[in-house]
Amino acid sequence: MDSVRVTVSTASGRQPAWSPNGRELFYIAADQALMSVSVDAPAGGAKFVAGAPMKLHDGRAYDDSDNSPNRGRSYEVSRDGRFLRIKPVPSQAGTPREALVVVVNWLEELKRLVPSD
Repeated sequence: MDSVRVTVSTASGRQPAWSPNGRELFYIAADQALMSVSVDAPAGGAKFVAGAPMKLHDGRAYDDSDNSPNRGRSYEVSRDGRFLRIKPVPSQAGTPREALVVVVNWLEELKRLVPSD
């Protein structure tokens, strides 16, 4: 089978990760947004098809730049589709530079912000 390149992001993208079910790719866009692209990658080497990128989360408050102290991927996807994302906070005397914030029920918040009808 010949190698084929398929464009997944319409702009820059970094820190890619597969969804647990293998039907989406996630990545960080140039504006720090967490993006999702649906993919169809049938078994047996059939043609790989990528859908249009969709913004899942505005990431302006997040620092995923290459000069960040966090050199690896700055988010993780759980088996049930929840996300964990690292967010730097301003340093104050006696407090750590980074904090861990867990967003619970983010899908419900997304549905509220972006109604489907």
